[in-house]
Amino acid sequence: MSGPQFLTVEQFLLVTLVVKLAVMAALATMLVRYRRFRHILIFERRAWPDRLTFALSLGIPLTAGVAARLLLNYNAADLTLEGSFLAGLIAGPYAGALVGIMVGTPPLGRFEALNRSLIQKMMNARPPPPAG
Repeated sequence: MSGPQFLTVEQFLLVTLVVKLAVMAALATMLVRYRRFRHILIFERRAWPDRLTFALSLGIPLTAGVAARLLLNYNAADLTLEGSFLAGLIAGPYAGALVGIMVGTPPLGRFEALNRSLIQKMMNARPPPPAG
């Protein structure tokens, strides 16, 4: 028998995307199951308590996914961008901003103001050469 075999880059990306899809499907199932959330999803006019309830009920599990990324270094459960975008589309921009604040607060505890790869890309970016 040979040593342990690890996933290739393509397999790791595929597994990460499948886990993200499974987490979002579980959240969607939780939201559609209850009458109050169906009311929020179906009707166009939503009161502020409904929007706040939706933002909190979506933001708390997404914040737990961010905590899993920070504590366990498990990137597949981190749905920061997708969750904020989804909350903003469904319940309005203030709900999306609230979810964004909720999922953006835990990384500040580890002084992660920006993603490391984004910082590296910004540092390695070179301006285009002058024309002419």
